[in-house]
Amino acid sequence: MVGGLFLSFGRPTRQQQKACIARSGGFNYDPKFHGASSPLRSSLGDEEEALSKSGFFVNRARVLLGAGPRTFDLAKSALVSWKHFGLGWTFVDPETPVEKGERFCVCVKEVIPWLMMPLQIAYVRDEISGRGPPKASFGFGSGTLQGHLLAGEERFSIERDENDEVCWLNRQKLLLRRKAVAASKEAKEEQRVMLLAAIAEGWLAVEVGEQKAVAAREQWRDLGAGESAIEEEKSSDDKEGL
Repeated sequence: MVGGLFLSFGRPTRQQQKACIARSGGFNYDPKFHGASSPLRSSLGDEEEALSKSGFFVNRARVLLGAGPRTFDLAKSALVSWKHFGLGWTFVDPETPVEKGERFCVCVKEVIPWLMMPLQIAYVRDEISGRGPPKASFGFGSGTLQGHLLAGEERFSIERDENDEVCWLNRQKLLLRRKAVAASKEAKEEQRVMLLAAIAEGWLAVEVGEQKAVAAREQWRDLGAGESAIEEEKSSDDKEGL
């Protein structure tokens, strides 16, 4: 640990990540905001206002991935395999189980060292609804631990709505500096590409076999994964004070 942060001059090994997690302690943000990113609390306007006043960056994104149960299953599989963090400059150990209480590291490549940022999964939601939107949803939220560069929670989820559309939803409630806000938005677009690439690979694996599907995924990612609909609400980074 250097200056309160966990650093590595090479790509962090699994052992280094375990050591980081063992030394990370508890959550590094106010207990009253624990679980603030959960669906049950995300719709509470008063709480979001309180978060913004406390210096949190509150942001939402909704990305259309496709339609139908097959797309939903592929997107869910990609999420639990941490495909959305397979960006080259950042990763999560893909063997990390998506379970409440599980601790993990998001490893990020800086100019020279790698930065290991510890988190803990705060909740997991897996629901199927016979009536009303969404028809099905899966997601989880994680909170930052001691030694993390930021403070707060982020939720990733996949939803299939009443129109049979499948969307990826991202909710961030983090204490960020403005530079980190820009980096967060850039990462979100790259995560969209990785999820779409994983879904494309899943579809192709059925049609053309695994080997060709992997090659197609790489080409898909290089081309930017085609077009998709992205809706982003005005977030608190547009306000004064960050």
